[in-house]
Amino acid sequence: MPEPQPIEEIVAWSQKRSGWQQDALRRFAVGGTLTVADKADLLLLLKSKAGFKLTPAPPAPIPLAVNDFTGAAKGPPVALKGIQGVKGVNRLVDGASITFSPSGLTVIYGRNGSGKSGYARVLRSACRTRLDNPAKLKVLDNVYGAATGPQSAEIIVDSGAGDTFVPWGPAQPKPNELLQVAVFDSAAAALYVDQGHQIRFLPFGLDLLHKLNEVCLEFREILDAEGAQVDVALGLAVVNFPEERPSAAQKFYANLSGGTADDKITAVTLFGSKEQARLDELNELLGSAATSSTDLFGLAGWTATLAEHCGTVSAGLGNSRLKELAKVRKDYDAARKAASLDAKALFAGEPLDGVGDSEWRLLWEAARNYSVTQAYPDLPFPVLKVETEPASCVLCQQSLSEDAAQRLERFRLFVEGELNSKANAGKLGLEAALAELPSLDGFEADDWKARLDQIAARSEAIAKRLSPFRTWAIERLAAAKAIIQVDADTPTGPDLDCPSIELAAASETWRKAAEALAATEDAEARSLLVAEQRELQDTKHLAANVSQLKSRRDLLLQRHWIDAALADVQTKAITEQANKFVDTHLTKKVVDQFNAERGILEIDGLNVGLQRESGKTKATFGTKSGTTITKAASDFLSEGEQRALALSAFLTEVVMTEGAGPIVVDDPVSSLDRERCRAVADRLIQESKLRQVVVFTHDLVFFNDLAAASHAAGEPIHSVALFADKAAAGKVDPHGINWPGLPVAKRLNILKKEATDIAAIHSSSPTDYEYRAKNLYGRMRDTYERMVEECIFAGVVSRGADRVETLKLRYVHLSDATANAFHGGMTTANTYSHDNPAAATVKTPDPVAVAAHLSELEQLVATIAAENKASEGRRPMMKPTK
Repeated sequence: MPEPQPIEEIVAWSQKRSGWQQDALRRFAVGGTLTVADKADLLLLLKSKAGFKLTPAPPAPIPLAVNDFTGAAKGPPVALKGIQGVKGVNRLVDGASITFSPSGLTVIYGRNGSGKSGYARVLRSACRTRLDNPAKLKVLDNVYGAATGPQSAEIIVDSGAGDTFVPWGPAQPKPNELLQVAVFDSAAAALYVDQGHQIRFLPFGLDLLHKLNEVCLEFREILDAEGAQVDVALGLAVVNFPEERPSAAQKFYANLSGGTADDKITAVTLFGSKEQARLDELNELLGSAATSSTDLFGLAGWTATLAEHCGTVSAGLGNSRLKELAKVRKDYDAARKAASLDAKALFAGEPLDGVGDSEWRLLWEAARNYSVTQAYPDLPFPVLKVETEPASCVLCQQSLSEDAAQRLERFRLFVEGELNSKANAGKLGLEAALAELPSLDGFEADDWKARLDQIAARSEAIAKRLSPFRTWAIERLAAAKAIIQVDADTPTGPDLDCPSIELAAASETWRKAAEALAATEDAEARSLLVAEQRELQDTKHLAANVSQLKSRRDLLLQRHWIDAALADVQTKAITEQANKFVDTHLTKKVVDQFNAERGILEIDGLNVGLQRESGKTKATFGTKSGTTITKAASDFLSEGEQRALALSAFLTEVVMTEGAGPIVVDDPVSSLDRERCRAVADRLIQESKLRQVVVFTHDLVFFNDLAAASHAAGEPIHSVALFADKAAAGKVDPHGINWPGLPVAKRLNILKKEATDIAAIHSSSPTDYEYRAKNLYGRMRDTYERMVEECIFAGVVSRGADRVETLKLRYVHLSDATANAFHGGMTTANTYSHDNPAAATVKTPDPVAVAAHLSELEQLVATIAAENKASEGRRPMMKPTK
């Protein structure tokens, strides 16, 4: 058995671990396993160390201490008491049951097909075995008949507090109570030799680090799952910049971490109207590579002129001005009408009508103009006399008669009269108003469309206002002229807002831009403007995605927490330390134990070794062949060597495993020779002193080996006999193992019990008593015969055996007294067991005589044993050398 575990070393090492790991090790030491609540507490501790914001707060860790191990005692091992209520398993009889001795050795014997494997398979599927293939562990129902229902059974165990009935079924997980029970059978043997070639176990103390690894791996799965969710969210919480470039905003984003504060995010995403205006300005400056500063200066000047023109048009063609023009027209029309009425009254007797009308006035004005410019340029119109002579008419060019002269004078007086003067003044006002109407030259320029496109390229809003304003101006100018010229109706629509202020502002902006653009025509200056534009663009983009930015920051913080926690569940350092402890305190013991087991089974000559192949959660030792070929062991070892090797590995695992749990061995000596069968029997008897051992066998000779080894070691042996009939298997023979398979000691016990039983009927049924006494003496004779083989010749020669064990001759000694006693006892047994003549006077011994004869037999067995032991002492040279 291994020495006490290096508890102090484990405690010292644990003090260097993080708090949650110290607490985990302590809980393992105290309780052996962790509950769901324990794991929840430890996960909180782990996450709090990593920086998670947790509610509720985790409990304070309690470091591992040496005295924690005092509470980790495992108590008495589980005792396997039996199996009952078996249903649906192979050919086992419905309701089958079997019992095991809770300590020592129990041998279940039965011929092939008697049901042993059915019970063994139930135990294999419920207890600890190297076989972990679900298909191989599956227990079949009766393949020769119809299934009677679901498979079930109860396995009876005792953990020190009385019998516990553990339910078993094909879908049941392996109960914790039965994990102390190790099962070895042919399927497991193959794993030890070829497929698994490993011994798995870990003693208490050394297993703490591997248990810690199990928790680390479990927590890593949890953290990986949480991390995967965060990674998915991070993949969505991305700010994609239109172009990758080394701007401050992009650098900030690239360096964003879970620790980035809100104030830093606010500072880097500041983008208001001032920044937008500057970006617009830069966009305009750098927007068109074809624009030159000269062109922009020209546009700015034209726009300034247009702004003034728009103001003039708005003032000269607005509703208020048109109303003024309409009034001037109406005043003129009224004055002219009054003058016309006056003329009609004055010139009613003239030869021609229409004096004073507009046509007449035109004629008058034409005549006046001709007179003052050509006919009589130096004389006021109308000229009536030239010196003393009558003047000529400027129209008919005849000399004016007295009447004609007087008529022209009357006309002059009319024209120069008050009413006509007012009418003439009104006409002059209309002419002045017409002359004062604003020009639309700016709107009617040949390059208007091109200029409008230039404005639209820089300010679509201004361009959208200019087009309708131009249309309005043209329509209003036509209306104004119509009002002046023909007294047309005044438009009723509202005035259109004048864009002169926006145009003036744009003109000033573009003038400054032209100045800046002039600077951009210098390569170095332009590069600075481009850099500024990009910084503003990226800042604006980051500001528009500030909520996404903060979400990413929060997710990065979660990822940081998870990574920190993952770093604390790494198993490499723990595994290395665990392996170091195993190598220091265990490896040599395991190898030595394996070699010892191989020596017992006489396969230590095989070139097969054992080396550690530990994993993260188990200390594993693998069998390694010393051959140079890469073949499975079964390819070059005999079947007997394979079985002996597997038993050596299994027993090493059993010895080195924590606790003293029971072992179940099914058909352990398959293919083994007689010498190794006896070695296995001796080994199992020795193990039965330390733990409960249950053996299933069909080999009656091996059963006798176990019985002999048990007797030699002074250890009790409990046996169960199974049999099958045509209906079912797994039936227990209430009389136990059949007589030929029993050793001398077992036979003595049966004979003594039978003698007690028949004593009770001696007086009530002499006939029955005589029949059973005769049978008893027959079996007593059999026992004397078995004594020759088993006791007198000490098993040197055994009937049915394939060899003579000459080394056991050191025990053989038969004194004269013992020989005579044997002869006398054998004679007595023959006398009362043979068929004597009817007339003979041989009387059946009474119960007292029977008891005396049995006592003589028992004393003879003891005497022979004592003589054998003394004989061995006198023959030291005949003892085995190893």
